[in-house]
Amino acid sequence: MKKRILSILLALCMLFCLVPITVFAAGELPDVKLSVPTTFDKTVDLTKQNGELKIKDSKTYLIKGSADPNWYFQYRIKIDGKNNTPHIFLDGVRIQAPEDGPAIELYGGASACLYFIGNDSELIGAENFAALQKNKTDGYLRVLVQTGTKLTCQGGTYGAGIGGSKVGIKNFSQGHGMNLHFGSLATDIYGGEILATSGAFGAGIGGGANGGVGEWIYVYSGKLTARSVSQGAGIGGGQGGVGRYIYIRGGTVNAGSSTCGAGIGSGDQDGQNNSEDAYHIEISGGTVNAWSNYAGAGIGGGRNGSGRDISITGGNVKAQGWWGAGIGGGMNGDSGNILIKDTTLTAQSLPLYPNPQYEDAAISGGPAVAVGRGSNRLGWTSVLFNPEFGLLHEENVKIGASDGKTVQLSATGWQWRRSQGQYEWDWGTTTELLIPNENGRVDLQP
Repeated sequence: MKKRILSILLALCMLFCLVPITVFAAGELPDVKLSVPTTFDKTVDLTKQNGELKIKDSKTYLIKGSADPNWYFQYRIKIDGKNNTPHIFLDGVRIQAPEDGPAIELYGGASACLYFIGNDSELIGAENFAALQKNKTDGYLRVLVQTGTKLTCQGGTYGAGIGGSKVGIKNFSQGHGMNLHFGSLATDIYGGEILATSGAFGAGIGGGANGGVGEWIYVYSGKLTARSVSQGAGIGGGQGGVGRYIYIRGGTVNAGSSTCGAGIGSGDQDGQNNSEDAYHIEISGGTVNAWSNYAGAGIGGGRNGSGRDISITGGNVKAQGWWGAGIGGGMNGDSGNILIKDTTLTAQSLPLYPNPQYEDAAISGGPAVAVGRGSNRLGWTSVLFNPEFGLLHEENVKIGASDGKTVQLSATGWQWRRSQGQYEWDWGTTTELLIPNENGRVDLQP
């Protein structure tokens, strides 16, 4: 009976209902300032700055913009120097990047803690560049937005909203969408809003176009909206780039890709010589909505990409793919090692019903599953004549609960049934109470 439930009814929509238990792992950077200073080492008024602002030390700055909402600083802020970690507070800063760069740039291995306070700020990147860009693989960027304040980041074409540039620009080999930290668990004053939107082919937060990698990305608090307008992930890799080592431990996250990328995970892998898996994605707290509007998983792989080593162990999560799984592989992608435990999860893959488009060569084979592989990996005729066939290809999906709790699993999907000699689609739902084993898990494999 359990095999039957999995092979047929997990196909499209799954809902797990557990008592949420938020568990936050260690690893948050320790150097965040827990309050806004009353004095600063340096104060800069951008309306009086006549060129690029360069910061080459680890001092504490206050940078102020204009009260005029139509005034933009026309130069970049460049933070330079390995081993430098300035703490920079920005109040009402609006920057339109010059033609050859981002609005704010971390350069030469520098790290920085950027605190957006007071009036809303807006950063706009030039073509090929992110709005807020971290160069090099060393150093880190930390972004904290005060409660009641909003930061808007608009990447230039081929750039991420926050993270990396187009690969190959100025010899940036990987787009450098890595080691990015948002918010803090140590204080509740950084609950403000971040809106990060890519240019074409970049990630909302993460890598740039042409294979930009998005990795070592952490979300602790705040309201974070990250969107790729095409072929990148909402959070993760740019077009052709992998998303990995992504950790969400708190806050409210809405991450999506308009086309071909995952909501959280990898960008579009179509046409890559060696498509890469999205992997090591962990959600342990917060409220998360991850979605792809075409060919990507909600959480996992982009088009032609697989998703593996994904764990959801807390919070409230919704994951929606389109031709990709809710959680797992994108269209044509597989999955592996998915753990769901101590969380409330709604996962689904759209569309939820069969239609003539399934006969198209690009997408024949039926829809994706809610948790597991993407579409087009399994011929519909194989399912029709052997309903257990899908289980031969599924890879290690586990759900569970701690402290002896039971798991309520509700699954809804389409199945084939014989009607007077003909096979037809039939919509079915099952609800099961599953009892975890001594390790707090339910193994959904045969």
